[in-house]
Amino acid sequence: MSLKEIGNMNPVPRTLLRELRRVNKEIREQKLRTRDALPKDEPVRYWKGEETLYLNGKLAHLNSLTIIFATKGCTWARENPGGGCIFCGYLYDNPQRTGDLLKQLNYFTEKFERVDRQNVKVLKLYTSGSFLDEKEVPIQTQREVISTLPAIFPELKVLQIEARPENLLKDNIETFLSIKEEGVNVYFNIGLESINTTVLRLINKGLNVKTYQKAVNHAKSYGFKIKTYLLLKPPFLTEKEAINDTFTSGKKAIQEGSDSLSINPLTIHSGTVCEKLWQSGLYRPPWPQSIIFVLRKLLNIKSQNQVILSEPVALGTPRGAHGTGKNIRQLKHTLEEVVRSQSPRAVPQDARKPWHEYLEKEVQDLAFSTVV
Repeated sequence: MSLKEIGNMNPVPRTLLRELRRVNKEIREQKLRTRDALPKDEPVRYWKGEETLYLNGKLAHLNSLTIIFATKGCTWARENPGGGCIFCGYLYDNPQRTGDLLKQLNYFTEKFERVDRQNVKVLKLYTSGSFLDEKEVPIQTQREVISTLPAIFPELKVLQIEARPENLLKDNIETFLSIKEEGVNVYFNIGLESINTTVLRLINKGLNVKTYQKAVNHAKSYGFKIKTYLLLKPPFLTEKEAINDTFTSGKKAIQEGSDSLSINPLTIHSGTVCEKLWQSGLYRPPWPQSIIFVLRKLLNIKSQNQVILSEPVALGTPRGAHGTGKNIRQLKHTLEEVVRSQSPRAVPQDARKPWHEYLEKEVQDLAFSTVV
């Protein structure tokens, strides 16, 4: 059954949604028992990278540091009766209780020399949930963390905060005005995933496009910027449907004024419904060629000063975006060049045939077994 067939059931059968959420909650509860009981005073994970964006009207490539704080994790995943989003397993990396975020920040004053911290121009603060959710990060802690950042990262130009859109509609967004006034560009990164109501219900995202629009407008009214995440190939879509869904959703995000779009091909996380579907032969991650194709289409319609990004996790592996196993280096290089240059490029000629064949032959019952 494809998304089109499910969508024609208008509305989506409640029995299907109930069963998806029941299974999701069951998997979630079983996996959560393995989480560490004690809070942590070190971040779950951190890594250095490079962020492509427009700064002062010019395309820039800035050194970035991503920090995943050890909070108790996403409230939507923990408290929703349906277990939260059916594709996300990030919650399992977090402890059962939120640790001391200031101690986690101070970890970097000890770990990094001052010169290394001065090299950080873009800082991304994640919680595997929503930083602005007071159930994860108390409002006073939010304020203390933000006020501490300039001293730790003295050359900071951009701060990116992951947040669910409903949390952006609260007054605590004003917490970020102080650091903005110090010359730091503040982005709020929102996981919209899709503008298709059927898709959002099937993946149990727990939001709608109107909430996203309100959040964007509210943040923009303060002069903040928006980065939107889009999920390429949620379950129950064929590859063609997924390409169209992500392009349509990206077009909408561009129209709403999102400053940055991140195209995120679905990766198979442990302890999720998507993992069960994948293990049963009922789901296959997207092809790298599809990412390049979607980027090309969106780059052709974006406005000046908007960027289209993609940093696929587990690219070329069975759990990540992959094709036949051939041309993966070429595809990865093309993808990186497209993102860095913000110039659309076609799928490499040598990599088109197997991808085109898959698009034409892909079965419609979700048993995506033509390519392993």
